[in-house]
Amino acid sequence: MRLYISLLAGLLTCQMLYADMTAQQWESDLRELVSKIEAVHPDPWHHVSQQEFYRRVEKIRGGIPSATAIETQMQLMYLVSLLRDRHTVLLPLDPGGFNHWLPVYIYRFSDGFYIVSATAPSKVLLGKKILRIGKAPVSEVFEATADLHSSDNNFGRLQNTYYMSSVEVLHQLGFATGDEAVELTFESEGGEQVVQRIEAVEFPFNLHDTRTYGEMFGPTDRELFPSYHMAYRQLNVAEWLKKPMAEKFDIPHFLRTRSGYWYEYLPDQRAMYLAVAYSTHDARHDFKNFGSFLEEVFGAVDAKPVDKFIVDIRFNPGGDGSITLPLVHEFIKREEINQKGRLYCTDRSQNLQRGADDLCRDAQAHQRPAGGRTCRRAGERLRCPGHLPPDPQRHVPEYFQGLLANGPSP
Repeated sequence: MRLYISLLAGLLTCQMLYADMTAQQWESDLRELVSKIEAVHPDPWHHVSQQEFYRRVEKIRGGIPSATAIETQMQLMYLVSLLRDRHTVLLPLDPGGFNHWLPVYIYRFSDGFYIVSATAPSKVLLGKKILRIGKAPVSEVFEATADLHSSDNNFGRLQNTYYMSSVEVLHQLGFATGDEAVELTFESEGGEQVVQRIEAVEFPFNLHDTRTYGEMFGPTDRELFPSYHMAYRQLNVAEWLKKPMAEKFDIPHFLRTRSGYWYEYLPDQRAMYLAVAYSTHDARHDFKNFGSFLEEVFGAVDAKPVDKFIVDIRFNPGGDGSITLPLVHEFIKREEINQKGRLYCTDRSQNLQRGADDLCRDAQAHQRPAGGRTCRRAGERLRCPGHLPPDPQRHVPEYFQGLLANGPSP
């Protein structure tokens, strides 16, 4: 059996090791994958019917004898994404597999696809709007690759641009002709179309860093990491990492760090900014755990004039969801903050798309029935009658926990 399947903190992670596999071995792995989904997933047919899922299984089975290893792997990835569950994902981690990447990160905005980070040789593309990859419109490439990675909903799917940089994927889908370089057509500042040939780099699959750090760098390994530049001021990532936080005052808050959690009081705006880039109770910087961090944050809130409180979870890929409870309770205890127009939560579609809702849902779970909707979305008041303390007997369901025990450290 070459398909390695693990269940970690409720996340069904499947990793394919497919070197020199026969058709019989692929069929065996397909059966094992389906069996694990049926046995482990709490509700596999919530978004896709069992009949449709098995029709796809049989189509894949029928195509295995004539398919390449990459093609079969991609079909299995498409199959898993039918579940529409970001916590159930098939990853191409085989060292002989998805190893050629365009060193650029393509991000989808409302008006098109742009390069938001790139290595030094491709800096000319930073901030440019991509029109075509190879000969195909960039939107066509996106539609063909977005479902290689699982997403909870259509909003999360819009952020699945990672495999648009995979040369193996582009080649398999007919958007590229080899594994060494790909032509990108972008729009110049004057509105002209310019073709740039981008050389691929070779390294094993690595998804976590890109999805966690967002626009700071694209597909990478640790050796390539320092050479990335972001579109914002063309800042170099290595220089950005070395720069002390106190010297980053001229950089927007969300770009200053990807530490697990941090905060800053903004005196001119009489606002408290709180960033939670990773949901974890683990120690970060000077704090023993998230609880001691919250004590300092809300100690500062009580000691300073705070008209607005901003919670930034745009780059939060998940983690230990139980940390939302003590955070919500701190807001509940402060009526002067816990009201519409004073409490803000900024999120993006890819991460917890449940992010703001989780805060409400967890708070609701610990209140006495009071009739009606007593806990509202971010931006409105969070009201839980009685300000009940957390129930030590209740745990966040294991299935909805995140992937890793430790978040990013830079």
